[in-house]
Amino acid sequence: MRDIHLGLPSPRLHWSDAGAPRDLDYEDGYFSDVDGLAESRAVFLGGCHLPKAWEASRLFTVGELGFGTGLNFLSTWDLWRRTRPAGARLHFISVEGAPFLRDDLKRAHNAFPSLKGLAQKLRAGWPAAIKGLHRLFFDEDGVTLTLYFMDVDEALPQMEMQAHAWFLDGFAPSRNNAMWSGAVFSHLARLSHYGARAATFSVAGAVRRGLQGAGFVVSKEPGFGRKRERLEAVYKGSPPVSLRRQTRPCAPAEPALQSVLVLGGGIAGASVAHAFLRRGIEVTQVSKAGLGDEASGNPAGLVSPRLDREDAAPARFFRTAFHHATKTYAALGPDAWNPCGLIRLPAYDADNQKFTRLVDARALPKSELSLDGDGSTLHLPGAGMVFPEKAIAAMTKGATQIMATVSSLERQGNLWVAMDADNKPIASAPIAVMALGAGALAQTTELNFRYLKGQVTIAGIAPPYSGPALMADGYALGLEPKYLLTGATYEPVEGIEGTDLQPKAKDHELNLQALNQFAPALAAKIDKSSVKGRVSIRAATPDQMPYVGPMVDAVDFCSRFHALKHGFIDPKAGPAVLQENLFVLMGLGSRGFTLAPILGEALAAEILGEPSPLERGVAEALHPARVLERCCQDSSASKCV
Repeated sequence: MRDIHLGLPSPRLHWSDAGAPRDLDYEDGYFSDVDGLAESRAVFLGGCHLPKAWEASRLFTVGELGFGTGLNFLSTWDLWRRTRPAGARLHFISVEGAPFLRDDLKRAHNAFPSLKGLAQKLRAGWPAAIKGLHRLFFDEDGVTLTLYFMDVDEALPQMEMQAHAWFLDGFAPSRNNAMWSGAVFSHLARLSHYGARAATFSVAGAVRRGLQGAGFVVSKEPGFGRKRERLEAVYKGSPPVSLRRQTRPCAPAEPALQSVLVLGGGIAGASVAHAFLRRGIEVTQVSKAGLGDEASGNPAGLVSPRLDREDAAPARFFRTAFHHATKTYAALGPDAWNPCGLIRLPAYDADNQKFTRLVDARALPKSELSLDGDGSTLHLPGAGMVFPEKAIAAMTKGATQIMATVSSLERQGNLWVAMDADNKPIASAPIAVMALGAGALAQTTELNFRYLKGQVTIAGIAPPYSGPALMADGYALGLEPKYLLTGATYEPVEGIEGTDLQPKAKDHELNLQALNQFAPALAAKIDKSSVKGRVSIRAATPDQMPYVGPMVDAVDFCSRFHALKHGFIDPKAGPAVLQENLFVLMGLGSRGFTLAPILGEALAAEILGEPSPLERGVAEALHPARVLERCCQDSSASKCV
């Protein structure tokens, strides 16, 4: 089996006497050792005509090639917070293939004392060096930072956004030609609003020609410091062409959205509500049995990553989604999150070899993933336990809560209306998001689910266990003051209706037997007379990827894309027609607490027309229309319109 390396390099640095870092591999500096902040303001902020360019904006997006020390981001943030239009949001999207270590960032930031407070906030949220996308929020100033930790030729094809400004701040073309290739300029054009401005310190002929060839009008302007000239450019090219496949289109943006209806009170619905609430949008949430119902109602949930030795978009998604979830829950406070860490024990004979390969491949950085003891167990110090009741309550604070059973969802004029069994309205909004867990409505019948009934066991343990979570063929979590949660059983069922959800003694015995296999010392301390449990049903998908995105018109889809049965899509068919303003986040399976936070954010961003926190390949893989594609390809499929 070939060696796979999933880790990211850190830059090899030389520091000038003035505290300016220089990359030894590219033989170029990150900023001027004379006055780097003034240079950033002159070349990039001035070059993109900021703040004038955003003075009437509700949403302003800056793209950057080369995050480096974050100086351009910090100077933009500083200007934004002083000149921000009321209620506006700034998205800053940046690419970095060799992210700084936090200590090196601090050393670089010492050169800019006027930005000290902002720099401290950036470093506090600085993500682990996990390849993929990372999103940071600075909501007090309406700022969202998205970092593509990967090379530029990997990042740009995965982006979905329309930038208003570009900071082209890679190392000089003579030292880093990949940052200035023809493909890069083509993607800049695809990702730009008409009239978007670009700025760079470089006046190299290849840069001028590349920008002009991509549809930018380029001008030379006076440089800063020792540099005589710099470039400014304005995009005047053709409208962008989406890279999305026709069958899985993005939803049209609703930037002026005022309210949203969320159906479901579990972690999926809470994550959607959380994303909209942080943007000041009114949320009405309807749940059958109150917040934290059904599969999200256990007293604690394990947050751990799915780890694969692959450098593909879905594998990167599972790793970075985990990191995003732990940061989300940690921000809610200790009542919602316990960063207890996780010990993964071998459940199968092949696990020892698998664990070693994951560590060797740097599936996560060394600080996040290591072999413990004799090398037979994995240690993940960043994993932990979320307490659903507290976390969901905190995430949905400010939403209007309605406890009711939704029997149908109807489109009435410009609204989606949730109706009860008596056909009376419960709540309504222009946008509806179905986050129903294992629940179902007429609009979800085209989706394909596997339903799994699971029982957890909660029992007294003496002395109390407060160590890391344990996981093998099952898991164990220590609960205060003196309980242990272990499980869970997995039993395929047809769905919620008619399924017995009462705990069974035989399933408690199965859970305790499994505990005895991977943690016999804990199993021996269990007080079996105190055993109790909880049963819930999880909805998973056949391909283990959740359904996230806009719902399509199934009848139109099967008519428009009937050529799929012959193995191709007619390019004349155009994009799939969407059901107006109807979205879904379902099929999370057993990874709901790990995946929901980033998926709720992704759904809100798509609805509002903001840059996505997902790679394009992931967003396409999650699109609910994939079910209809398979139906059209396979006439024997059990679910087809």
